[in-house]
Amino acid sequence: MKPLSPRKHPIQGRSRHTVDAVIQAAGQVLVADGLQKTTTHVIAKRAGVSVGTLYQYFPNKESVFIELQRRFSNSLYENIEEMLHTLRTLPLKDAISLFVKGLISHIQKSPETWMALLEHRNQFLPEDEKALRNHKLRALLAQLFFEKRDECHIQNFEFTSFVLVNVCESLTHNVLLECPQNLKNGVLESELTTLLSRYLLGGF
Repeated sequence: MKPLSPRKHPIQGRSRHTVDAVIQAAGQVLVADGLQKTTTHVIAKRAGVSVGTLYQYFPNKESVFIELQRRFSNSLYENIEEMLHTLRTLPLKDAISLFVKGLISHIQKSPETWMALLEHRNQFLPEDEKALRNHKLRALLAQLFFEKRDECHIQNFEFTSFVLVNVCESLTHNVLLECPQNLKNGVLESELTTLLSRYLLGGF
């Protein structure tokens, strides 16, 4: 079995810059060439480093792509976690709208890379790592729903957070893969906001 973890983690600024360049290059070549045609040599060339330098930090291309997906996933999670601090101060109706807008705006920053990662999502980040991140996110949402319980149509806050995370993830993934124009033209934002509002506030 190929090692999938980075060989070492950068500490000095120059090393971090090198790793950042490799990860950015990996995203670019994944979008441009696809997973099968991408090699460590191609990634290194795009990053402007030698393949030997790349191997100082990553044992193979799979470990590079795992780190790429980890960064994208962490960035999305951190964005949502930061949003939740603001959402607690808003009426639930406004919080839902802001949550959806923030989620879609974040993905719109790099939709092509998100799409490429989703096409191979089962080949990259370990399942236990994804499960832990989702568990943390669901716990944060359940706490938000509990705090807004007087406005919520639902009562099972833990299961509702499970439903919400899976609906948002599945719908966004499928839009990216099948009809990405609906990410840009506002259709996904409008439909997802309506769906979540009716589910959480009632009105079906």
